[in-house]
Amino acid sequence: MKTDRIIAGTLVALCFASVITGFIFQKNSNPTNAKSNSFSWSDSSFGIKKADIAVIDISGPIMYSESNGFGSSGVNANDIIPMLEQIKKDKIKGIFLRINSPGGTASASQAIYEKIMFLKKNSNIKVVSFMEDIAASGAYYIASASDVIYANPSTLTGSIGVIMQIPNYTDLQNKIGYQTNTIKSGKFKDIGNSSRKMTDDERTLLQNLINDTYNEFAKAVSKGRKLSIEKVKQLGDGRIYTGNQANDNKLIDKLGSESDAINELARELKIDGEPKLKNYSKASWEKLFGGLSSKSVITGTVFDSPEFSASFNKIPLTLYK
Repeated sequence: MKTDRIIAGTLVALCFASVITGFIFQKNSNPTNAKSNSFSWSDSSFGIKKADIAVIDISGPIMYSESNGFGSSGVNANDIIPMLEQIKKDKIKGIFLRINSPGGTASASQAIYEKIMFLKKNSNIKVVSFMEDIAASGAYYIASASDVIYANPSTLTGSIGVIMQIPNYTDLQNKIGYQTNTIKSGKFKDIGNSSRKMTDDERTLLQNLINDTYNEFAKAVSKGRKLSIEKVKQLGDGRIYTGNQANDNKLIDKLGSESDAINELARELKIDGEPKLKNYSKASWEKLFGGLSSKSVITGTVFDSPEFSASFNKIPLTLYK
């Protein structure tokens, strides 16, 4: 028990030191800017004065999951949507989305997209996105809500489509003599059962489900990018594009750097001098430690909590990926 307390105390001290060091580094750092030579970064965890531009990171798989700032990973719609609400309350008129994600669940991607579109319409907020290594499928869905999309020439994007994969273990089961007995209330209740072959009726039902979800995706891209549905569906057959190809097909607006994207947003907002940026994705003290009881810290069970691995145990049915 004493050893556990020492280890836990050391971990907490390291966390505090890491956050403080990061704050000091960011406050003193000056990333290169093509126009005004520099722009400043603010840390939302320390109550810095009002920023000009809010930054949100869309990094990793997109889904709904339990909110857990201590060691959480991926993009949690349950976190992103409140961030957008807070930006509205803070009366910040510019949002910079920094995207590096292969996509995620259909519903979570759609919810974030719809929230951004709502803020643009009702709060006169400008949104600019910058794609890093990858911004595919559900991540592209979210990016398409932006007023302007930037990417690197080698960024991978697109992958407009919906996928569902259901394994079939019948041949393996026949080889080893394994059988499953299913009792159900209706013929579709065990749809997706891997212990038998899919029926034609089940395939039709699931294909209709995929088509409906895909149509929602296509309509969102059409609205966000101001492209016809026909053009979106022509481009949106699941293929991926480089930044160069996406630019040629009007899936993005411009090729450039992160600094270029921020400068454009600053110009749109008519900001004089260098814009002040505030990263709303950075975990606050409350988010980092609010969910941790004194007992969990003392016994060292922080990393064993069910929420810690929840995002890896959820298998979504329909994916934008």
